[in-house]
Amino acid sequence: MNWNHFILLLIGIYLGYYAFNILADLYLKQKAPGGETDQDILFFSEESQPEIIVYDDEPEQMVNPATALQQGPEETAPAYPSPVLESTGAVSLKELIKVAQAGLLQYTKAIPY
Repeated sequence: MNWNHFILLLIGIYLGYYAFNILADLYLKQKAPGGETDQDILFFSEESQPEIIVYDDEPEQMVNPATALQQGPEETAPAYPSPVLESTGAVSLKELIKVAQAGLLQYTKAIPY
């Protein structure tokens, strides 16, 4: 066996393998009997009842921190920590340079290189 026979044999094996796969896909991909529509339809078996949501007419009153300290600790609203500021929005390059020169940038994460 020389290289020409080996390459032709290898090409024949590959062509046979891919032809078998294509024919198997076409044969297995036939439509199921009784399938009348070509659309995929989703069915959800979960049953849920609608809930009535009643809103309060009175808005919650805001507590002023200065007056809350004078009233005592029992009457103050619980203090929740504010989340870490991720970003303030899109700025132009000129605005970014001005903010950087003013020293108003807060670095929260290291820059990966």
